[in-house]
Amino acid sequence: MYFLDQLLNGLSLGCIYAFIALGYTMVYGIIKLINFAHGEFFMVGAFAGYFVLMYAGIERLPLPYPLGTLMAFLVAVLAAALASAILAVVTERLAYRPLQGADRIAALLTALGVSLLLQNLGIQVFTAEQKGYPEPRRFITFEQAEEFSGEAFEGPVYVLHDVTSVLGDVSENRQVLVNPDQPFDPKVLTEYRDPDIYTWHGEPLEGFFVEQPIPVFTKKMIIIFALVISFALLWLLVHKTQVGRAMRAVSYNPEAAQLMGIASGRVISATFFIGAFLAGVGGVIWGMRYGKVEPFMGFLPGLKAFIAAVVGGIGSLPGAVVGGLALGLLEALVQGYLPSEYTGYRDAVAFVALIVILMVKPSGLLGREEGEKV
Repeated sequence: MYFLDQLLNGLSLGCIYAFIALGYTMVYGIIKLINFAHGEFFMVGAFAGYFVLMYAGIERLPLPYPLGTLMAFLVAVLAAALASAILAVVTERLAYRPLQGADRIAALLTALGVSLLLQNLGIQVFTAEQKGYPEPRRFITFEQAEEFSGEAFEGPVYVLHDVTSVLGDVSENRQVLVNPDQPFDPKVLTEYRDPDIYTWHGEPLEGFFVEQPIPVFTKKMIIIFALVISFALLWLLVHKTQVGRAMRAVSYNPEAAQLMGIASGRVISATFFIGAFLAGVGGVIWGMRYGKVEPFMGFLPGLKAFIAAVVGGIGSLPGAVVGGLALGLLEALVQGYLPSEYTGYRDAVAFVALIVILMVKPSGLLGREEGEKV
């Protein structure tokens, strides 16, 4: 049973690496660029999802439970994916496209510079403070409160209301009224029904929230299922659509593709968009699984995802998935079975795997050997 737990831990972690690695391998396959800023696209997606879940209030829509909660999560995923994708396209246009034809060292240094720039912009915009990722929550109106009298919820019951500081700044306060597994008494809501005292975003409070924590096992299965669906859709896009055919043509021979009327600039932008879209999805999934986000969160997962892409065979979509899963499993097994004083070396596993693969099979597990062009 312990082994199965570690196996599932590794698979779920590996799936997140795979979400990021797919973007690395797509961009490299098209323009032979190692986009080290890709981890920051992942970070921006995680924050976009965080703000939607925290402040959009989608679960307050008059929908039967759990449709409102589910819609809030889906909107957060979509917002995260689009935010990451748009940022990637802007980055490609402003930072990478002017370097077409330049040597790879210039492109590599630019990618590192963009990564550092986005990390520091993240600190300025989001602050360096680590933020707890919100669990799904259910909204219940004050009028419905009596229906839940005596019920014990799995998560805390709380209200969100405005607080004004002595300087006049308005912030949001979360006031827990009933702890998890404690019987709910509607009387605790009495004072919060006064619209002259308590408001949220300037409007009278309409109800309260109940946190609906997702079991860890369910989170892991959601992550695995999300990767399976995403990879299947990506495979269909690449192999069964006109956009996918254009991508493969540009990857194989960009000059010939352009002579055949394929707009390589648009194809490159589409590749950045799709790769970062997947990274944004991965960002929300990471926040949901591990519960915290911060501006530097994309650096190490991004680096490991790059290693996963190389291990699997950079340029190969199945290779990115295989590499991500292999890396996640290795980390989980190291952490689960080595003595506690050695578990801190779990991050080193990725780099050891990279060295071994480069020594034994430089093209990666599923990569193809390419002859040198002269």
